[in-house]
Amino acid sequence: MIGSSQARKKNVETHTAKKNSSNYFLCFEFTNLMIKDLQSGATLFAGVEHPNYNVRTQEIPRTVSDLLAQDLSK
Repeated sequence: MIGSSQARKKNVETHTAKKNSSNYFLCFEFTNLMIKDLQSGATLFAGVEHPNYNVRTQEIPRTVSDLLAQDLSK
């Protein structure tokens, strides 16, 4: 598994006279070693650890992790 993540909530203005909504973003912080492992083909897992919302760690599809590895190499 390649490390853990920290979720951060970010408020973005998304309301108009016709629409009122909220957006939430997750921030995943990778160390240089995690990035190298991902670029070398390590399996990527993600989950959420929060008292009010717990999601078991799940494997991220290879196509997604490959695209992430490409983005992190730029």
